[in-house]
Amino acid sequence: MKTKNQKKVDLTEYVVESINDKRYSSKTGVMYLIKWIGYKKPTWESVNNLKNLRNDICTFESNNVDYKYKGKKEHERDKIALIKCINNIII
Repeated sequence: MKTKNQKKVDLTEYVVESINDKRYSSKTGVMYLIKWIGYKKPTWESVNNLKNLRNDICTFESNNVDYKYKGKKEHERDKIALIKCINNIII
């Protein structure tokens, strides 16, 4: 029986068609561009919202080893972010 204060919870699970890109910023952290099955436009999603996509993210990362880096500083920053990202996903 529902009370007045109970809210309906959306238990819809979205299915990933592909991970298309990755970005990092100091404000949002690591984000992935996700193409969802049944939706026309991909969306940028924080890695914090993608904990159940560990295998998809690892596949994306392994397929993009030669990721576009502007310089050594950006490469090191992205490597550290990736390690943190994967640690957050695994935990």
